[in-house]
Amino acid sequence: MKFILVLMLSLALAYGIYYFMNMAGAKKQRKEPGVPLVELTKVSKKKFEDRIEAIGTANARESINVTASVTEFVDKIQFKEGERVEKDKLLVSLEQTAELAELAEIRLLMEDEAREYKIARKLYDKKVVSQTEFDKQSYELRAAQARLDAVEARIKKRRITAPFSGFTGIRQVSPGTLITAGTIITTLDDLSVIKLSFTVPETFIAALRRGMTVEAGCAAYPDKKFSGKISIVDSRVDPETRAVTVQAEFENPSYLIKPGMLMNIEIISNPRESISIPEKALLSYGEKHFVYVVGKDMTAKKRMIVIGFRNFGNIEVKSGLKEGEMIVTEGLDKVNNEQPVRTSSEAGATKS
Repeated sequence: MKFILVLMLSLALAYGIYYFMNMAGAKKQRKEPGVPLVELTKVSKKKFEDRIEAIGTANARESINVTASVTEFVDKIQFKEGERVEKDKLLVSLEQTAELAELAEIRLLMEDEAREYKIARKLYDKKVVSQTEFDKQSYELRAAQARLDAVEARIKKRRITAPFSGFTGIRQVSPGTLITAGTIITTLDDLSVIKLSFTVPETFIAALRRGMTVEAGCAAYPDKKFSGKISIVDSRVDPETRAVTVQAEFENPSYLIKPGMLMNIEIISNPRESISIPEKALLSYGEKHFVYVVGKDMTAKKRMIVIGFRNFGNIEVKSGLKEGEMIVTEGLDKVNNEQPVRTSSEAGATKS
């Protein structure tokens, strides 16, 4: 009987020890999932640059409406629509038959007057003719020269040439048309350089300077970026819009940009290396921004930071973090301040 009692007590003690060990293990298992599994990223530096965005309209470096300065019939069209012409290329000839006839007549008169002047000069030098007679002949020569200059000027007005190299537009007149002064014949645009005018809020004036790089894109070439330089920043701010007008120039060797195009503009300034964090690591509450920093003790501590520019999934940190610190980038929704955390590598080590 005594033996049976001792046996029962031994079994009860063994069961108690077994139950206690199992409960402790269960508590440990329940506790372990309470330590959130997170992913950490080391804080590093990346390149950043400020970008000011605007919208502008493209203009040719030089652009005019080619017009007549006299009323006359169109004789010949000397250009093709859309072609590139050089400076002084004859574009249109107006009727000038009468002027050419008058020019021939005056040239003959000039020859006679020049010959008479030479004779008068010799006679005057020999004291054969008086000063008055010589002056009269000199006047006749100058008068003939003036008539010649006048008719040549009239002919020049009837020969319309390109004042600069560029591309002609659509022709607005035909041979035989009677045009008046100011009638538009075509357009002429120098597309070798494009001027882009746009406005920038006055808050960015301090960042603008001549020679700064400007990038522009347009709907016509969605995959292409054009690079230019700021050529001038206006000396005045518009008091109504509180914006300043800026002009940039773009080399246009392939003539892809056309006058009138709407361009999306980015001004690039202040290139620098700054502390950077992935955008997914940031917690924002209104105007305040935080990250969870994890030290060697694997405890997540909530820290306020000051952020700057955002660039392709990365955020510039102006203050609050140091290069090399570890921050939480995955599992943020499971983390609280001053809470221990674990990474996937630690979880794997625990299981093994």
